[in-house]
Amino acid sequence: MKTPILGSSYVARSVNAADARMVNLFPEVVPEGGKEPAFLQRCPGLLKLATIGNGPIRGLWTFSSDNSTAFVVSGNSLYKINTSYTATLLGAIASTGPVSMADNGTQLFIAANGPSYIYNNLTNTFAQ
Repeated sequence: MKTPILGSSYVARSVNAADARMVNLFPEVVPEGGKEPAFLQRCPGLLKLATIGNGPIRGLWTFSSDNSTAFVVSGNSLYKINTSYTATLLGAIASTGPVSMADNGTQLFIAANGPSYIYNNLTNTFAQ
């Protein structure tokens, strides 16, 4: 029996684990008589909101206590994004590859493949 599997989408919590993330795709049913019952149709993003840094985007975070501000690591830089999608450069992040982020409601912790950083959202200070 043939199992109709279109594709998978799974993002592991660890950057060391294999994962397959499906982005900007949606399943579409094929009319009767088609070779397969469905296929994955491409779908572009709906709207470009902002250009942040020189990329690539290595991490994105919103504080658990404040959903009005996002933090983005783009290339080797940390940016703060407001509700108008205006980016403010906060500082430099060394290394390459994905970063991990966590917060305690006031401080943002960034682990960057070696060095670690803390941004204090109340005092607007950033340090390694």
